[in-house]
Amino acid sequence: MVKIEKNDIGRFIHILSRQVKRKVDEAVSKYNVTAVQCSLIGYIFAKSNKGNVYAKDIESRFNMRRATVAEILSLMEKNGLIERKSMSEDARLKEITISSI
Repeated sequence: MVKIEKNDIGRFIHILSRQVKRKVDEAVSKYNVTAVQCSLIGYIFAKSNKGNVYAKDIESRFNMRRATVAEILSLMEKNGLIERKSMSEDARLKEITISSI
């Protein structure tokens, strides 16, 4: 058993997080998605059953910056995974839905 010092816990959590992400990326790569995209699809699917989903919801839930979310969503839309629709009451607000493939 490896002895972990108190000041090494953060480093080990970071290493473990990277290893988990790598494994999930490997498992979902056959579907041409990344682990992050897979997580977002699951979240969008679950939340859309309760109401509309917007980029702000994703930013909050996944603790991501607006630019990061915008980039991921743009790529997902380009790849046909999601659709973004402007809302009639506010064109700046775009509802995110899973594409019907």
